[in-house]
Amino acid sequence: MAKEYVYMGATLKCPFGSAESKLMMTPQHRVQSSGKFKANIGDAKPMVNIMPFGTCKSMANPTVAAATAAANGVLQQMPCTPVTTIWIGGMANVRINNMPALTNKDKLLCTFGQGMITIKDSGQGAPKKDAGAAPPGPAHESSYDSPDAAAEAWGKDNNQRSIDENREYSSEIYQEDGKYKLTPPIAGGEATVGEGTIPDGAELSGGIHSHGANDPRYDSENFSLGDKGFSQSRGVPEYISTPGGTLQKYDPATGQVSVLSTDMPKDTR
Repeated sequence: MAKEYVYMGATLKCPFGSAESKLMMTPQHRVQSSGKFKANIGDAKPMVNIMPFGTCKSMANPTVAAATAAANGVLQQMPCTPVTTIWIGGMANVRINNMPALTNKDKLLCTFGQGMITIKDSGQGAPKKDAGAAPPGPAHESSYDSPDAAAEAWGKDNNQRSIDENREYSSEIYQEDGKYKLTPPIAGGEATVGEGTIPDGAELSGGIHSHGANDPRYDSENFSLGDKGFSQSRGVPEYISTPGGTLQKYDPATGQVSVLSTDMPKDTR
């Protein structure tokens, strides 16, 4: 794999985590390239840049060790709490906000669980074809009077497919010529998905993604910490459609979640 710059939304993996995570960036720390925000080795702050990886199974994690001991040696996974400082590596001859640029070859140690965090996908481009690029549907081909209306149309158009395949789908909501529009939906995995690219000159108004099918491994009916952190880092609302048939909106300005609809396609299995 060739060395690549890393961007906001890059997919991260921890060997002891039950789920992947996304690299977040704050509004105050952004250098844009080709419409995306480029990261440096300092983008490693816990719960700011590095969000939880689901649950942790590392016995080096004191909470896992204590819970396992209390269960007579039966491994007990506990909520992931990243404790990180700075990425190892970087591109020394390329500076982003006065620090070396982050590359997809770099690694980050979690000192709490001793897991070495790696970068699965740099986030610099659209998903590869085998990641499941989804054909655009009616929602993508239309314009709307508000971001909420665009999100509702998207949920009705994509939630059933997400449930049937048990994988996340996502689109961006943007404003252009006084109307709100959607980027073509892209497909991800069971608990992670990339972000689309809005047209040049358009204004990002929000993002929406689905949560797949009912799955006991995930809290699919609610926003994850990563979902909320991603919304906060971009400064625009995030919407989710859930297997229970709800359409929800997270407002990063207030930190509030609202249910916009309970009429999305549902997982009835």
